[in-house]
Amino acid sequence: MTKLSLRLAAPVVALAATLTFAGAAQADLPKAPPAAQAEAPLSDAELLGRHIVGQALAHVDDIKPYTTMLMAVAQAKMKAEAEKRGGTYLMAYERFSPWMQFFTDACFDEFDNDRPKFERIVGGWLAKKYTVEQLQAVSDLLDSPAGSEFYTQLMAQAPNMMAKKSTPDFKWSPAAQAAINRFEASHGGKGFLERSKGMKDLDKDPDTLNMLMDVVAAYMPGLAKSWGEKAEAAEDARQAALAGTPPPPPATSH
Repeated sequence: MTKLSLRLAAPVVALAATLTFAGAAQADLPKAPPAAQAEAPLSDAELLGRHIVGQALAHVDDIKPYTTMLMAVAQAKMKAEAEKRGGTYLMAYERFSPWMQFFTDACFDEFDNDRPKFERIVGGWLAKKYTVEQLQAVSDLLDSPAGSEFYTQLMAQAPNMMAKKSTPDFKWSPAAQAAINRFEASHGGKGFLERSKGMKDLDKDPDTLNMLMDVVAAYMPGLAKSWGEKAEAAEDARQAALAGTPPPPPATSH
């Protein structure tokens, strides 16, 4: 496993996972006048930052099975605990366990709806933290075979990683390894790695905290609404089945 793999794997997975559980309901937002919607011209760093986030988000579908596996593990633990306690705990689990799947589905739905917002928010943060040259080096790397191979290998190794709590062991193709070597040898790539290494205590950094809060604020309202609608539709269907009447049509968020 290369040094680059070790240094990039954790932040990339963390970012993907964070973003997978992030989105906002857009249909109900008031529409501003055209003049108010006009956006100031973006700097080269902002354009690259947004592009990099878009490159990463293009592979989010690849990590959805991993997220589903994590939810399945969590649900199995909840079921075991409910069966151990029995009584009302088991009744509650049997009644509401499908809601975990509704939550996962809502996360994916809302995330897909709001990818442009994440590109703007996280891309703006990247533009503040890195130079144009450093961001260009990352963009070139993500556009190379190493970009797609990263996610493919990560998902292939996910079950073993979950079982043994191990880190991924990347085995790159010649083309991907050549791209990694170019990145590590380039001035921009070296600068990016050094800058990332030096960014400590991000939980105390105002720019990072504001970025994370903006992501949550953009995502949670739509997630809660979508999750609630899915749960309500299931409950209406359950009650209708008990009463022997057809359930009402499900509500839609978008």
